[in-house]
Amino acid sequence: MGLYSWGDDSCGQLALQRDSHQNLMNDVDLDDNNRTTPTQTQFDISQRAWKVACGWAHTIIITEDKKAFSCGSNEFGQLGRLGDENTIAQIPYLDSEQIVSAACGSSHTLLLSEKGQVFSFGSNINGQLGVGSENESYVKPLLVEKISINHEVTLISCGKDHCLALCSDGQLYGWGNNEFGQLGFGKKSKKETKPQLITVLQGCPIVHIATGGFHSFALTVSGLVFAWGKNSYGQLGLGNVEDKCYPTKVKLSLPQGQSVRYIACGEEHSVLLSSTGNIFTFGCGSSGQLGHNSFSDEHIPKMVVELGSSITNISCGRKHTLCYSITNGSLYAFGLNVKGQLGLGHFNKQNSPMKIKSFWRNFSKTDFLNISSTVGQKDDVYFTELENFFENIAQNHVEIGSANTFDNTFMEVIAGGLSTFIVTCPLIEKPRLPTLNHLIERSCLCHLTKQKANQMVERWQTTNATFDEKSRIRRYLAIAFSNQSTLNASFLAQNCTSTSRSEHGLHPMGIHVSLEKLWQVTELLEVVKTSVSSSLISSLHNNPADLECLRVYIIIPEILHKMAPEEMAPLGVSFAVAFGGLQLPAKKALIGWWKLLPATFLERIVQCFKWSILELFPTERRAPFIQNTLASFDACLKVLKVIHELSEEGDEVLSHASFYIPGLMDKIDIRKDFLSYIENPDGFAFSNFPFVFEVKEKAFMMEYDAELQMRFMVGRAHMMNLNSIASSGFIDFPQSPYLVLSIRRHHLVQDTLNNILSQNLMDFKKPLKIKFVDEMAEDAGGVKKEFFLLLMRDLLDPKYGMFDFFTETGCIWFKHGSFEGPEMFMLIGVICGLAIYNSIIVDVPFPVCLYKKILGRKTALDDYRYIDPGIYRGLQDMLDYTESDFGDIYDMNFQVMESIYGESQVIDLKAGGKDILVTQENKDEYVDLFLQHKLHKSVSREFEAFKDGFLKVCDGKALHFLHPQELMELVVGSQEYDFNELEKVAEYQGEYYRRHPIIENFWKVFHELTFPLKKKFLAFLTGTSKVSVLGMKHMKFIIQPVSGGEDGSHLPVAHTCFNLLDLPRYPDLDTMRKKLHQAIENSEGFGII
Repeated sequence: MGLYSWGDDSCGQLALQRDSHQNLMNDVDLDDNNRTTPTQTQFDISQRAWKVACGWAHTIIITEDKKAFSCGSNEFGQLGRLGDENTIAQIPYLDSEQIVSAACGSSHTLLLSEKGQVFSFGSNINGQLGVGSENESYVKPLLVEKISINHEVTLISCGKDHCLALCSDGQLYGWGNNEFGQLGFGKKSKKETKPQLITVLQGCPIVHIATGGFHSFALTVSGLVFAWGKNSYGQLGLGNVEDKCYPTKVKLSLPQGQSVRYIACGEEHSVLLSSTGNIFTFGCGSSGQLGHNSFSDEHIPKMVVELGSSITNISCGRKHTLCYSITNGSLYAFGLNVKGQLGLGHFNKQNSPMKIKSFWRNFSKTDFLNISSTVGQKDDVYFTELENFFENIAQNHVEIGSANTFDNTFMEVIAGGLSTFIVTCPLIEKPRLPTLNHLIERSCLCHLTKQKANQMVERWQTTNATFDEKSRIRRYLAIAFSNQSTLNASFLAQNCTSTSRSEHGLHPMGIHVSLEKLWQVTELLEVVKTSVSSSLISSLHNNPADLECLRVYIIIPEILHKMAPEEMAPLGVSFAVAFGGLQLPAKKALIGWWKLLPATFLERIVQCFKWSILELFPTERRAPFIQNTLASFDACLKVLKVIHELSEEGDEVLSHASFYIPGLMDKIDIRKDFLSYIENPDGFAFSNFPFVFEVKEKAFMMEYDAELQMRFMVGRAHMMNLNSIASSGFIDFPQSPYLVLSIRRHHLVQDTLNNILSQNLMDFKKPLKIKFVDEMAEDAGGVKKEFFLLLMRDLLDPKYGMFDFFTETGCIWFKHGSFEGPEMFMLIGVICGLAIYNSIIVDVPFPVCLYKKILGRKTALDDYRYIDPGIYRGLQDMLDYTESDFGDIYDMNFQVMESIYGESQVIDLKAGGKDILVTQENKDEYVDLFLQHKLHKSVSREFEAFKDGFLKVCDGKALHFLHPQELMELVVGSQEYDFNELEKVAEYQGEYYRRHPIIENFWKVFHELTFPLKKKFLAFLTGTSKVSVLGMKHMKFIIQPVSGGEDGSHLPVAHTCFNLLDLPRYPDLDTMRKKLHQAIENSEGFGII
């Protein structure tokens, strides 16, 4: 590799031949101590310079075989060797170390070894060597133990006399001078002699660090910039000149799609490089180092417009700036030039970018193709950006120079102090990838990608994988899964350029697939589980520095879901507590990210916390909980509540049933819990999270809620009676503890309406009893059921004209312009409410949107599919249609036509609807107005009366625990069938018993029935094909013997009011089969007997 330098050489820091004055441009420099144009150093091609670091008056050069050389001033031992000799020489004390990086302060040096250890030497006046000593200087390199023994350091950076070091686990440490707060500890101090953790940035996925004279920067993987330290010239880019003792976000107004990828610092100025090759400068401009054609300071980042968007490599000296563009092969310089450090052949400072005369061949398109084929996919995001970069080069590349004139290509520019270096690659070698600061580089962190996970597992499973290789894989995974920073830099989407409230930057399926891959190897699985349980979860804190720190909250549930419930439960609780403790802005942002996740991800989060909750229950049934357990329940349930609310907002992304925690009724006393919820709304109760209860448990709560109200009303009636006796000696107006309806069978609807209208509102809370006039039967439940069946059959009769009937779905909906008054719709509402209140199923085929409206939920187009599928499909097709001939296909205006008792009426959906055509631009509005008209506006009178009647009865607290589908099931029954339970609950009268031969034949025939016939038998037996949400195990079913079976002359008969089956004594299986089929298939309607 070729190495060239220019600028200040007063201390020999340019590594030049001391007896040579000739530079590469064949010009003559003006004095022995300065070079104004690039000059080849003593490092010839055979020594192969690889990396260079510049101090204020000394230089460190690292060769390709990872040996460190030094030259320049050695006043404080910053060359790492004894004596005053300042010419280039190898640092003698590190022969056994492989050095991969160096950083220089004004008079001290840091070296980074391949093992991730840091060595320091030189001035220690401000503790900048980090060894805890007060000695003023050290010549021999010392190990910085605090960060080198238990960490693997990957990046180092030096200011004038302070240092930063980033470790592979994402931890950032600082030490040295802190008089301006440049160490980021939140306070100013004279110095810190040992590395200290910069806690504010814990969890941030930092991929680059930079230091100026007395200020510091950290850059995250998504391009977020943190700045702190001295700010007297605005070098922090915060828009002011106040020093900052802690990392502070730099607010940037970058063009759409751009993000910061690299930062370089001078003594009092700073430079940002964006992903598109734009550079932004700020801070001190007195020497022109900002490149804005002025000598003014800038307090916020300002684009150097003259350079355009082509820069790929930047570096800063104390007061000068260098920028290189690989697309046109040009190196630009601006700023202070008192020592010729701009390489322009003179000493005049420049306040705008000036080209340095090239002595290298620009890359050819062939070079880029050769490089791209050999780079290797070390990082899928980096490689994707590299491919895109090469593709852009192929389209916009400009060839300069001549392959016959120059024999090398440009690799990197390095500036420091008052000098500049560049590294080149000879043409005799294979082209190499130059420094591309504008691409994402995450190798400094132990991050994970789908590709890395695949490579690790595949290498592990090869037969020749060595113990050392497996140890390295284990260590890498342990670091990656133990730290928030590393996970926050993992599994990124390939187009991740920024993080915002609407963009988390993750590749969700990449997370899932990677974990699936790692879980194939038991040893790796254990490493991940141990890392997460022992370190990661406990490190979560409530005030993350930025949104990027929240990615871990998406990744962790995926990991937990892979664990066994008993392993996962305590970690799930800890995660839930951490989530609950997040400050509100962070929590809102995270919830917004969860909303963006695929439904499968949300399902797994829900499953994790359901498992955690189940594992918290004691083994004994309904055992009391200790206070800590209640807090754990509360934390987990609050996470589920967030996901439930997200699902509800997003048109039910997850089914309401996916939140059910099975068997809660067996684990807690639901009555006691519900009562606690009523009496102490601010305390903990499972009833605060009703979505976790199954519908049968909610039905039980509804019944209990009704029971509490019924008890109150019964007690109230008795008390009024007693008060009447006490005051007058007799009861003036006896108060019945029941809601008693006296009904004439032949005036069913009118009598019911009259009874309902005469009741006090509180009477509806009493237990219902039905009395049929001139009949002796006491209402023990059967009469009540018969009443509901008969009444609903009459009310739904088309003769009343109250509803439209939709054949395809079997649904009914309120008829627009019905002749019936509101009281009839109120009656149906009351009846539906009484049915729930008294645990009766009524077969009233309203669609689920009715129950949405009752519960105050929003309706949507999808709701209309369950009313009129044809119209729904038409509207959906219209919304999906995007072709330009929309107006020809859909020749419509903002009107609808309705038939009211055979007469067609045209109705405007909005004012002037006749003259407004439906177009691509307003079709969404048309659909919204259509639904508003059909589901709301046109039937508002009828629905409001129905709702008023329903809520006269069912206005308890438990009502709003219900999902609309669940409320519908409470009214009309469920279609969740377990016909084996029907056999278990069956009771037998007379001579029949379970093992009686006739009963054996009956059940044999029953279980042979097809599913539709079993449903039809249920309708034959009970009057409806649906079952109570409590399930068949709560159903009453009686079979009694009757005569007429011996000769097969009688069919089975069902008494639907009592779920009673008269089963004749059929002599054999064939007769039983024939007669039962006949009875089922010939049954119609309610079949009431």
